[in-house]
Amino acid sequence: LLEDLFVIDAPALYLSRDRAGRLLGLLPIDGATIKPVIDDWGRTPLPYAENGETIYPTAYQQILKGYPAVDYSVRDLLYRPRNIRVDRAYGFGPVEQIVTTVNIALRRQAFLLDYFTQGNIPDSLIGVPENWTPDQIASYQKYWDAYFDGDLGRRRRAKFVPGGVAKTFVQIREPDLKGPFDEWLARIICFTFSVSPQALTQQMNRATAETQKAMSEEEGLAPILAWVKNLIDDIIADEFASPDLEFSWSNEVAIDPQTQETILTSYATKGILTINEARVALGREPLAEAAANRPMVLTGAGYVPLGQAAEPVGKRVRWFAKDNPYHDERGRFTTADGVGEAASPPSKGAIRVAQEGEEDNRGRLEESGDPLAELKQQEWGNAIQTLRALDPNNPNLSYIVPQDWVPTDQNIADLNAEIVKVATQRATDFVMPDGNFIGTPGNGPDVRNLPGGAQAAQDAFDYLSVGGTPYSGSYSQSGQMVVLPGGVGWVGRRTNRNGIPTLDIRVTSTFGSIRFHYK
Repeated sequence: LLEDLFVIDAPALYLSRDRAGRLLGLLPIDGATIKPVIDDWGRTPLPYAENGETIYPTAYQQILKGYPAVDYSVRDLLYRPRNIRVDRAYGFGPVEQIVTTVNIALRRQAFLLDYFTQGNIPDSLIGVPENWTPDQIASYQKYWDAYFDGDLGRRRRAKFVPGGVAKTFVQIREPDLKGPFDEWLARIICFTFSVSPQALTQQMNRATAETQKAMSEEEGLAPILAWVKNLIDDIIADEFASPDLEFSWSNEVAIDPQTQETILTSYATKGILTINEARVALGREPLAEAAANRPMVLTGAGYVPLGQAAEPVGKRVRWFAKDNPYHDERGRFTTADGVGEAASPPSKGAIRVAQEGEEDNRGRLEESGDPLAELKQQEWGNAIQTLRALDPNNPNLSYIVPQDWVPTDQNIADLNAEIVKVATQRATDFVMPDGNFIGTPGNGPDVRNLPGGAQAAQDAFDYLSVGGTPYSGSYSQSGQMVVLPGGVGWVGRRTNRNGIPTLDIRVTSTFGSIRFHYK
């Protein structure tokens, strides 16, 4: 596959499928035999709907012995040239770009081969008197060769010869077997493939060599790795309905531990990364504490969280007067029997903000003693906003607490559990309102067809993504993707390689994964 990419820029993979249309394997095909088919607009023909069915027109032809042998659609063949041109139907590979330079280099090698195998120029020439006959020259040549043959030591000794012979010695100049021209050829070829010419050129100092190596990996290897990754990511998203998964290379560049510690510490203390993000970068499990998920800045007084809640915590709900359990006639929280010390707010049920003038100071920020109190308030407020966006009439939105009330870890956990429950039910009701998937069967077991086109797909995505978090992975490069509230799943919208508006939804705890094609 990579050879076709580098030489002719025509990598091709045949999508082998079973009887149900599911992908079985990827079979490499000689890209030199593939001819792209273009429509009236000069583009690859895309699938279209006709009588409720998806029609896949011929997009590629395999030419064997000069005749069209096999027709392929975009569902049958992956044809992915890397260097696409607007004035040609084919790619422009690195080898084709330097074909003249390669021709020169090949002829240069042929010249060197002839030098060692077919050369007829001796190392030196020695003149003889002009009155010597050819027989005399041949006789003296035999004498000279026999005198030095087999005796290496004699070759280094002085030899008395006639005066005319000694005056006419000519040393033949050796040709350059390796010079600047060879390095120039090597640099051009290495530049085309973005690899370092260090091994083929004169030695350089260590700093320059390391710089060349880093540039080679960044400019040469990295784009090829990215091309392979994008190819596999598209296959995972299109064929396995899993745009949340991505291919990743395991041979990551090793970083000095001390340097990595310095970088991550700087990011964490400046609020660029959270503590958990730094731990994940080190390959460690994230911490459960809420503060570990909040960006903070290190000041002289300690860590200070970035930003504040959009509005003061404790001012987001209506006044519900006497409908809160376990409170006295003044609205203060007490135990179940109404006596004793004021109790903490119940972890579930109705909780509301105390009105100005009420004297319940339990759980106030200034008396909590919890260094994470402000972060907990912020997390509680964000969770309330998410729940209100999902279900404005949810009973858990009615709560009564002091103005500066600090929620406990259990309060936050219970509220997050309610968000998970509501988000799961909301997505499930959209996909399976009556227990069955909406739409009609598509071209796969997990694919359904719906009408409405791109606008309907966008409307569905907007509804399902309420309260979610945008995701910036490989899927979002060709569309939109949002992680659902509570991390119960995700929803993604894009146009697939066949030109069909697509909506992917996954909620693992209920229906799993489903893909909708809006035609």
